[in-house]
Amino acid sequence: MNLTDNRLAMPESVSISLSFIYTKSDYVGALRAHNASRLNLPLDLLMSVVSLGGGALFWQSPNRHWLAIGCIALPVVFALMLAVAFTVIPVLACRGETKVFGDTMVEFTREDIHLRTAQFDSRVQWSIYSRVLTTKHLYLLYSRQRQFTVIPKRAFQRVEQQQAFEALLAERIARIEKRG
Repeated sequence: MNLTDNRLAMPESVSISLSFIYTKSDYVGALRAHNASRLNLPLDLLMSVVSLGGGALFWQSPNRHWLAIGCIALPVVFALMLAVAFTVIPVLACRGETKVFGDTMVEFTREDIHLRTAQFDSRVQWSIYSRVLTTKHLYLLYSRQRQFTVIPKRAFQRVEQQQAFEALLAERIARIEKRG
């Protein structure tokens, strides 16, 4: 589905109601998608290859072994950081968020978004969201650079309901990024 092609399909009055329970995989998946959106993996990989190549060249020079070790160690440390960012940190962050995993009800209208859980009942304006990141299984609605509301795609009962939601996103939020 293309989020920007749905603008003309929106009826005047729209209300999209979702009810779901966040799962650990929703939360971990959202954190992984967020981390991936912050990286430029092709450039990072290129720089790692260049650094490894530089290390191989410096190794041939008898008095530059220390530089070679540094050039080789840099992409290794970077790879370890990526592994931690995508495997360890999301799982650890999930452990402390027990309040997230209860029943959640969300109603989206043109005017606002109504979020309800056992812990809170809140209405927020669309204007607090600056961008949307979509993945194969989730929508991440960003209110700040590192703060987002997660909407699992499995929460939609019908394809038409999801299409109406995507049309509403396209109408209300200018920056929509699709990953995966």
